[in-house]
Amino acid sequence: MEKKILWHRMLYLSVGLITAVVLIITLVIIPIILFNHSQNTEPASAIVGFSLNIVFQLLIAYGLIWIVRIYKRTKEEKKELLIILGVGALIMGLFLSDAAFAFIDDSDMFFASVVIFICVALDFLASLFVFIARILWKRKLR
Repeated sequence: MEKKILWHRMLYLSVGLITAVVLIITLVIIPIILFNHSQNTEPASAIVGFSLNIVFQLLIAYGLIWIVRIYKRTKEEKKELLIILGVGALIMGLFLSDAAFAFIDDSDMFFASVVIFICVALDFLASLFVFIARILWKRKLR
């Protein structure tokens, strides 16, 4: 019982971290990119990339919530999907790190780059919690 509650909480914590990343990108990074008039950046292509990242992050969060709800309802184990979603969160963090390194050279975008690195750290933590939840999954007794 204790392990079940723990891995549920780990997955909900991962959902919270992924939601925080989505909110930071939406409320902080995209407005900075829109109002930056530097010649080194193209706001349209950056916003499309961040929007796709937001969509995939939300799909990952929905998938994590779906795994917990399905397990509570039918006791059906979706361990493989859990690993796929953890790897997906890790890949989304890597895509964000690419954007952070692209913006780090521009002095006007340095704050956005630091905030994106914070989002990368949150994504890595979310994927770490997903993998820990996979390890703590209730094992069948012999």
